[in-house]
Amino acid sequence: DQSAVLLITRPRRFGKSLLMSTFKYFFALDPDLPNDNSYAKKLFGSLEITKDVDFCDTFLGRMPVICLSLKSIESSNFSYCVNMLAGQ
Repeated sequence: DQSAVLLITRPRRFGKSLLMSTFKYFFALDPDLPNDNSYAKKLFGSLEITKDVDFCDTFLGRMPVICLSLKSIESSNFSYCVNMLAGQ
């Protein structure tokens, strides 16, 4: 099914990596101290998002995060990209 995959791209220097690292630092829990989100609170404490207390209590520094780069995978075929990512 060709409609099963939707890819939205942005040009170089558009801030994609910055956005992803911001998400990482906002959501990522510390595996050594999973109940301690003080580092994330320190980073984001002065920002508008912390005014949403329920959201921050649920998500700020509370989620396992996996980061991977797809920079080296070049193909116009989705199945090929999935196989490359899986290491096959």
